[in-house]
Amino acid sequence: MAEYYMGNHWSLTGKIKYFETGVSFFKAGTNGTYLGSETKALIFKGNVLS
Repeated sequence: MAEYYMGNHWSLTGKIKYFETGVSFFKAGTNGTYLGSETKALIFKGNVLS
């Protein structure tokens, strides 16, 4: 975070934030023989700079 004063009543403020984010999804399958019976796991990991 930084702040710059341009006079008695004016200033500029800036802020940079970094954090990690992610989403996980898990679907348990069955042992049947029809389509869509397998177990699925989806994982997303990300980083954000704002």
